[in-house]
Amino acid sequence: MVDKRKRRFRDATDVLDGCDREYRLSPGKRPTLLVYRVICTDQDAINWPEEDLGNLRVALNALVR
Repeated sequence: MVDKRKRRFRDATDVLDGCDREYRLSPGKRPTLLVYRVICTDQDAINWPEEDLGNLRVALNALVR
């Protein structure tokens, strides 16, 4: 069970790292930071700039795949 969780966490972080690399030149904050802010710190994305919402969407879609 622990190995399965470690593998899933590693896979998720690899996907997010890939998003950061792919979108490093895009305006707005890094996708990984935005996912952290929404999931770990439970911040609302209501007043975020359009660029940040786009980067968040990209990261969440990548995690779903």
